Amino acid sequence: MKSKRLALRVTSQSIAMILEVYLVMQVFTFWKDNLILGITGLSAMPGMVLSFMAINVLPPAVGLGLLIFLLALRIQRVGERIEAGETISPAEVEKTRLRLLRFSSVVLAVNLVGFAAGYLLLMVFRGRVAEMLRPDRLVILVSNLAGGVVYASAQTSLHNVSFAEIRERLGIREIGSRKRERSSTTRQAFITIALAVYVATFIQFNVRDTAEFGAVADDVYFGLAAGTIAPGDAAGEYRRVLGARMGNFISRSGVDVQLVPLPWERPDPATVREQRVFFIFALFILAVASIVQVAVSRDIKEQLSAISRRVKDVLDGGGDLRLRLNLRSMDDLGELTDLLNRLLDRFHGVARGIGLATR
Repeated sequence: MKSKRLALRVTSQSIAMILEVYLVMQVFTFWKDNLILGITGLSAMPGMVLSFMAINVLPPAVGLGLLIFLLALRIQRVGERIEAGETISPAEVEKTRLRLLRFSSVVLAVNLVGFAAGYLLLMVFRGRVAEMLRPDRLVILVSNLAGGVVYASAQTSLHNVSFAEIRERLGIREIGSRKRERSSTTRQAFITIALAVYVATFIQFNVRDTAEFGAVADDVYFGLAAGTIAPGDAAGEYRRVLGARMGNFISRSGVDVQLVPLPWERPDPATVREQRVFFIFALFILAVASIVQVAVSRDIKEQLSAISRRVKDVLDGGGDLRLRLNLRSMDDLGELTDLLNRLLDRFHGVARGIGLATR
């Protein structure tokens, strides 16, 4: 067991996931902005992405990482003591078990706070504090919170794999009256619900941007029909209104409205743009869902493999019924391990009774 850099490894798993997801998300967002506006230049993308990451993502991520590191460090120190051959008292074993049990709850809470903070920073730096409670803005907050649940679940699964050997070395062999974790089925259902909310809200507010962009052209067309805008002034009025409203549906600033083609000159209708935006972010969500499922599946696979290895150890030990399996979790898989240990106890008792009777 290598516990020396466990806290750093666990922290890097969480931070790397958040940074990678937001990095990819901002690339997709830049692509979406270009599709909406009808422009193709990519030169502004690095600056836009790095600026967003530095202002809205890094501050909450650093706070998240620091808290996770400090919590994981206490668990790491116990692992280092076990590696050094030091005997850990039952009270400290139980305390460490509870820390491991609560770690996922802390990661979830910190992710929720961090993603909510990201929303607040976004509103503050864009000068939209007064709009924070508008329903269309709250959709972004709900999406962030649902995303926090999804990403926290994936992080927890990776953390469980990292903590697996310490759980094993704690030597806990029965659940008894200890508090149980949520079952793997319940966790999977929870992740599915959070992912569904994330998908619905995330795609909704991104597709809404396309509709808001289209409303600019609609207003100009209405003005032309009503006679309040002269045909010769339509282009100038369109770009004036577009410049005033662009911050409502475009993620980056500094776009030259003169580069945006006029709506009556564009070959792609609004419905096609909406479909393309939907497709872009559907791809992003599909990638996120795949990553989360891989992480969760890996956690479950590791636990099942551990149970399988320990049963094999019993068989390879000449059927030594004194060997027991150590619990790695307190969920349904931990309960399975507990039942196997109780079954071995029963077999050992029967075998011992037969041995005494034949003497």
